[in-house]
Amino acid sequence: MLDVDNFKTVNDVYGHQAGDLVLKELARSVSLSVRSSDIPARYGGDEFIIVWPNTGKSLALKIAGRLMKLFSKKAIRIPTKNKTVKVTLSVGIASIPDDTTNMDELMKLADEALYRAKHEGKNRIITI
Repeated sequence: MLDVDNFKTVNDVYGHQAGDLVLKELARSVSLSVRSSDIPARYGGDEFIIVWPNTGKSLALKIAGRLMKLFSKKAIRIPTKNKTVKVTLSVGIASIPDDTTNMDELMKLADEALYRAKHEGKNRIITI
């Protein structure tokens, strides 16, 4: 599970259209980072999930790290303000069967790991 750091600030400072541009760029970055077997989806607000089938935690960490680097290096142009904004991501990783065998529990654990990433300073990946 992943979340844009300080997304509310982007909306408050640059407007909701800028927030939409950030989300579109994140969706684009996610689509460039996933394999054909992966399942990316918007979970709600500025949260996304990516299901990586048959992927252990070490590979999940690599893929998430690659996505974080790809996204955080981008200067997202805000045409209405004639400015650019850079944002980072926080990521929480949980896995089946290492952490649970239940899909609902998996989502809960990934969300808890994401919360820890936010709480521990953002712009990081936390695994259960």
